[in-house]
Amino acid sequence: MLLLLRLALSLSIETAQYVVNAGRTVDVDDVRFNTFGGATGGLLAFVPRSVLAENRYA
Repeated sequence: MLLLLRLALSLSIETAQYVVNAGRTVDVDDVRFNTFGGATGGLLAFVPRSVLAENRYA
């Protein structure tokens, strides 16, 4: 569900850039990379601190 939210947000930003034509080009790769980056950040935000602490001292 959150992945779809990230996709929708990225797509809406790219659509706004296309409509406003703020001197930027619209590229479908931007939507894919922004969605992937948002998903990656979301996953990293939910990693328990104990797992990170165990890996630090291993």
